[in-house]
Amino acid sequence: MRLSGTKRARTPSEGDGAGAAAPGGIPPLPPSACAAAGGRRDGRGRGGVASGSRRDAMAGGGGSGGGAGASAGSGSGGHHGGAAAAAAAVAATGGGGGPGGGGSSGGTASTRKLKFTIAPFRHRTAAADSFAEETWASIRSALLAIYRRDTSSLSYEELYRYAYNMVLHKLGDMLYNGLAETLRAHLAGVASAAAAAPAAGLLAELGAQWHWFSLSLVSVRDILMYMDRTYVVSRRLPSVRALGLALFRDTVVRAPTVRPRLVAALLGAVEAERQGATVDDSLLRATTSMLAELGDDDDGIGLGIGLGDGGKAGSVAGASSAAAAGGAAGAATGAAASSPMRSSGQGSGGSGQRRSVYEVDFEDSFLEATSTFYAREARKLLSENAVADYLRVAATRLEQETARVNRFLQPRTRSRVRSVTQDELLSKHLDELVSAPQSGLLWMLRNDRHADVGLMFRLLRDVPSGSASLRATLKREVLDRGSDIVRDANGPNADPVVVVEALLALKQKYDRTLAASFSLSGSAGALTAAAAAAVGNAGVSADRRASAQGTSGSSGAVGDAFASRSSGGVAVGANADGMVGVGVVGIGDANAVPERHFVTAVSEAFERFLNSFERAPEYLSLYVDRLMRSATKGRAEEDIDGRLDAVLTLFRFVDEKDAFERYYKQHLSKRLLSSRAISDDAERSFIAKLKNECGHIYTSKLENMFKDIKVSAETSAAFKASVRASHAEARAGSGAGAGGEGVAAASAVTPAASPAANNGDADVEIVDANGTAVAPLPASQAVAPMDDGGVDGLHGIDFSVAILKTGSWPLTPSAPLVVAPEVSHCMRRLEAFYDARHTGRRLTWLPHMGNAELRGRFGGGSRLHELSMTAAAAAVLLLFNRADSLTTTDIGTATGLTGGELKRTLQALSLAKHKVLNKSPRVRAVADADVFSFNDAFSSKLFRFKVLTVSAGKETDAEKRETRSRIDDDRKPQIEGALVRIMKARKRLEHSALVAEATSLLTPRFTPPPADVKKRIESLVEREFLTRDADNARVYHYVA
Repeated sequence: MRLSGTKRARTPSEGDGAGAAAPGGIPPLPPSACAAAGGRRDGRGRGGVASGSRRDAMAGGGGSGGGAGASAGSGSGGHHGGAAAAAAAVAATGGGGGPGGGGSSGGTASTRKLKFTIAPFRHRTAAADSFAEETWASIRSALLAIYRRDTSSLSYEELYRYAYNMVLHKLGDMLYNGLAETLRAHLAGVASAAAAAPAAGLLAELGAQWHWFSLSLVSVRDILMYMDRTYVVSRRLPSVRALGLALFRDTVVRAPTVRPRLVAALLGAVEAERQGATVDDSLLRATTSMLAELGDDDDGIGLGIGLGDGGKAGSVAGASSAAAAGGAAGAATGAAASSPMRSSGQGSGGSGQRRSVYEVDFEDSFLEATSTFYAREARKLLSENAVADYLRVAATRLEQETARVNRFLQPRTRSRVRSVTQDELLSKHLDELVSAPQSGLLWMLRNDRHADVGLMFRLLRDVPSGSASLRATLKREVLDRGSDIVRDANGPNADPVVVVEALLALKQKYDRTLAASFSLSGSAGALTAAAAAAVGNAGVSADRRASAQGTSGSSGAVGDAFASRSSGGVAVGANADGMVGVGVVGIGDANAVPERHFVTAVSEAFERFLNSFERAPEYLSLYVDRLMRSATKGRAEEDIDGRLDAVLTLFRFVDEKDAFERYYKQHLSKRLLSSRAISDDAERSFIAKLKNECGHIYTSKLENMFKDIKVSAETSAAFKASVRASHAEARAGSGAGAGGEGVAAASAVTPAASPAANNGDADVEIVDANGTAVAPLPASQAVAPMDDGGVDGLHGIDFSVAILKTGSWPLTPSAPLVVAPEVSHCMRRLEAFYDARHTGRRLTWLPHMGNAELRGRFGGGSRLHELSMTAAAAAVLLLFNRADSLTTTDIGTATGLTGGELKRTLQALSLAKHKVLNKSPRVRAVADADVFSFNDAFSSKLFRFKVLTVSAGKETDAEKRETRSRIDDDRKPQIEGALVRIMKARKRLEHSALVAEATSLLTPRFTPPPADVKKRIESLVEREFLTRDADNARVYHYVA
């Protein structure tokens, strides 16, 4: 055989000492000796020649004479079966000695070309047969001594040489098959010993036998290391270790008299431990570890091993690589790599995947027994306990199973046993746990059992369909409770404030539920079950991160789970030290973050039932109106602000935000025009919240209303200063002529406006598009002119006015109110003053928005009271200065009041808390013929009080239809504006796409019905803002 680029390797006929040592000759040193000796350079067939300059013959490659440093280094006349391995060794090391000759150093696989020659065939001799029998007899005797643990007289170096020489003389088959037979015979005795062991001692006996067998197998592998690295690799046979494990598996573990008893003993120990008994964790752990070390179930290594050339059994890639590396350490690594064992974390059951002995012989039966055990326990517990107690037991069982795996099973079993336990205890009873009438999820939600709901959430969120079932149930419950509230709110006697309070309470209830029960704490996964019990409400996350380390001690009995509750939360499985517990996040946990899918479920439920309630925008606005009015009655600002924030949460769910804006403007206008019932800070704070929520355009008109009130206060102050100045001038020139006071005052020079607070009660309204100012009816403090607080020149009346712009205020015209002459005089003076300051504007009085204060004398003038009331009530009450009694018809004729406004005003004066008028007959209904008279006998502990007008509060059906009509009218230009903006940008668009884009653009304010959008499109087409496509009528074009 020749190596390209090197000296010709010697053939068996060349050189002295060529070829392998003859029977009885001195064999090469064992691997350890070779490694110590380094690379010998005698070139005479006994020493190895190291490649390159390395001195480690084990790693340097083969040498002449079949050096033991590498399987490739067979010498002249050496083992031809290692030729392929020799080539691999040369290629891997970059150069090596050829058979029988010195190897050159520094070569590389890329520059060398290896050529082989076939050595001549040599006939077997009698001496060779004698060598084989004698050598094998020595090795066999040593193997049996090792099995008996009697190794004191054995020489490792001598035995290694014997095995080496047998392989070198092509007696590997004999050596390998002989090993298999000795192992099989020894293990048959081990199986008999295990079969004879009593049931209680089987695991201990088997564990002891496995322990000694493992140690023996290590010694055997060391002696036969050369065979393991050369013969076994070349024939693709199982390594010595793999062979021993396979035979132990098939001969001992799977012996008919052992296997059933082994599985029964393991399952019996687990069953006893589940019932609370104490078991030997170390013994169980040793047994399961043994099953795991036995490797794959179907690895191709059977009881017929050792026949001829073996065949393909197991993966030998690792051993081949180690042999190519050529070192003792590499060979050991290769032998381990050739073992058919798989990682314990590897899955099973997939296509092409092998199943381990542990899985086939134990785990399958263990999981089946687990399923049976928990199926039986689930039926029993459900029939005897409430759902909350059942869940606590289930949580404890899950913790126990995780701890059990950590203590004496294999890690790969953790997820599988948990899945089986969850399936039997939770998945199969999901519907019953959720919908149990007296203890299920619905019952827990309705009774605020946050800890129990949280425990259910943490247990079921990892169960298939568990989280979805919880969300659906939660959403349905919120929707049902909200629908009940809005259904009652549609009744004729429903109080808007009560309805909104109920909605806010419902929202607050489920916000607490989300935070306390459907949250993952910021410390989730970091606390143990014992820590959860100690911290109470802090809680722990679900048991998704069980500790990977085993724990000592045995689990407690199942009954202990019912007592493992902590204050404000649940922490189960306290007997699983070091294991993550199942806990419930406390209500006060600052780190609690509700799971977003459950938050979405609650939000969707609120959106659905709130938008099914047509009066939701009106009721929310009425509630805010009540809050704002109460802000002046001593309620804390923090309380008001918190309630306004709560209203905003409901406001976000309402689609018709433009409807809320209209109602809010109506109620805000009334508050602003009765300045004694307004908290400026609270009003502006809420408008700022709305602006932040909906944008500045949404609140621009609301902000303009405040500006109008400020300007009106300045105008009223300027008017009063003007009247005083005119009156002073009139007094100074009183001799100029009597009877001209009004004209003189009206024609007085208008003074500059002076800043002053609006301290009057009169309300005012609008300015239309033409700049016409609208002023409310003024207020009066007395029936007759008074000197205290009044303004000279206005008959003693303190007259204030608010001048508002029609574009910002939601004001409607009303029938004129006939006022007292003194008030009419004030109105004329104001008109003259306003006309002198502004040209092109016209005041339009809205008397139904006015307020007044009157001073009345009762008890023959002995009792004096100041009464605050509406302008309509003042007009009615002033009539009784000139008449003792009047009918309903007479009062309506004198004041101009009609219908419901007249009846509500008379009821407020005669039937409410402060009855300043007598009514005959004294029934609540007001008829045209009813007679009213001044109640001189009226008395009150209060000097000043307010006559409250009987008001409908919420709109009547007719008013609601009118408001809806105005809202629809307001929406038309908004829809058209959106359509035009879209088409201006797109130029051409199909009908459905245009409707979709317009709806999306308008959704922040309201959600327009498709029919309304279609009508606006048709209107734009009629007005030639859009045109239809000539070929497709559903396509529109923008007309520039």
